[in-house]
Amino acid sequence: MHRNIINQTAVILLMTATLFGSAFGWIDIQATQNLGQATWDRIDDTYRVLGVVEIRNDDTLRITEGVHVVFVDGASLQFKERAVLLAQGGPTDESRVELGPTEEGVIWGGIYFQNRSQDDMKMSWIHFALIVSAQTGIASGRQQGGPLVPGSSIDVRNCDIQYCVSAIEFNDVSNRALSVFIRDNVLSFIGAQSYVVYIHTTAQKIIKIMNNQIHTPFDNLGGGQDQQVWGIVLDGQCTEDSISNNVIDNYQYESVEKVFLVV
Repeated sequence: MHRNIINQTAVILLMTATLFGSAFGWIDIQATQNLGQATWDRIDDTYRVLGVVEIRNDDTLRITEGVHVVFVDGASLQFKERAVLLAQGGPTDESRVELGPTEEGVIWGGIYFQNRSQDDMKMSWIHFALIVSAQTGIASGRQQGGPLVPGSSIDVRNCDIQYCVSAIEFNDVSNRALSVFIRDNVLSFIGAQSYVVYIHTTAQKIIKIMNNQIHTPFDNLGGGQDQQVWGIVLDGQCTEDSISNNVIDNYQYESVEKVFLVV
């Protein structure tokens, strides 16, 4: 399934109308190192995350259909040990889950998974969500410049991830059996990264990147210099058969699948 990508003006109007204008009140979520079990299901209010919120151990954060969550600058959701995110939106604008900044110009930290547990992995899923203006929309495992840590299994589908510095990063350094499913999404980014989706593993994983529409801005670094940007980067033990039926639009290039494979 491919949907037309939202242009920047539409995103700003959408965020203003839905995240700012529709809420009857705020539900403030303070920074914490252990949120515990939680369900965010109030569709008439807006959840406002005021710092780094960690979910740990076997706890689960559920975000249900039609819920809006906004983040102050640098705030993020971080899932550690065996913690799980179940963000389940619906197929309409009114029913999808929306996560974005508190105001225009704010860059929040995104959703991050880090699992040091050696037990069986639990799958987190994010379905039918709009994720806007994050440092990295969804990251699992090592973050850029960060320590070597294992990631968690993720399933991302039917999402719009727009105007993030990078959309999705999976950078796992463990030998555990993890799964990564990225399918039926619309993905774009801003900033100086050279990719929209980055996947690195040190061992064979179940990785499927399918049916995504990926927009990579040309000249993303500014200054009038053309900058080639890769839609999908596969690194380490990844293989090209992990991907299929993605449409990658490099603006001045043809809309064909462009993959840079590092071995």
